Amino acid sequence: MKPAFVIRPATVADSHPIAATIRAAWQTAYDGIIDPAYPPTIDVDRMAAFFVRNIQENQETILVAALRVGIAGFIAGNDLSAADHDCEIKGFYLRPEYQRQNIGKQLFAALADEFRRQGKKRMLAVTLRGAANNGFYRHLGGREQPGPDLTIGKRSYAAVHFMFPITST
Repeated sequence: MKPAFVIRPATVADSHPIAATIRAAWQTAYDGIIDPAYPPTIDVDRMAAFFVRNIQENQETILVAALRVGIAGFIAGNDLSAADHDCEIKGFYLRPEYQRQNIGKQLFAALADEFRRQGKKRMLAVTLRGAANNGFYRHLGGREQPGPDLTIGKRSYAAVHFMFPITST
């Protein structure tokens, strides 16, 4: 049975659950791709403090998939633009037990809708090459583009950049 959830803007009270979701997702999301010693170094309290400031200062659009108790995941993005896009996904994680239940697709659509309302046209998502989410982004219509690699911890990893048109049809 799929969990009942609502997508809503994040509140300060969501900061610690968001940070815990990131750490939980990193335990499995990049298995076999990144140094396995990295995920345990994610400091949930420090990351939660980052999200408190982020939410209080409205630095990004952050949406959560809220369950009756807790959250299943979140997506965060901003409208910082570059030559080839005018908005981007900065964080997108689901707790492992809620993956593959259509929650991610609905979070993605909600963020794209928000950016569309703001008049944005092209959204970027950056992830690691070979990660399971590559197929998810392809399925949603993302077009792969070259881009710089990502530094995680003290190592550099091959990245893949997905571009999404989000204009109204």
